[in-house]
Amino acid sequence: MTKEEIAAAMLAVEKIAPINSKWRHLKSNRDYAVCGYVMLEASATVGVAYAELGPESPIWARDAAEFLDGRFLSLANGT
Repeated sequence: MTKEEIAAAMLAVEKIAPINSKWRHLKSNRDYAVCGYVMLEASATVGVAYAELGPESPIWARDAAEFLDGRFLSLANGT
């Protein structure tokens, strides 16, 4: 991907999952906040960086398609 393609892909994800937006992981029932966006080296795809709400939580990264496929529920609008 070119730098422009990466920027466009990250912007598309940001429109759906803005930084600081809150999400619930449905399997664990834990709440997380989006920290930013990353490029995943193994797949060369855009990922979402997120951390569990609360102090000293590790930052996780997941492929954006997985993050947005229904595993997480937006707490802003319940969708």
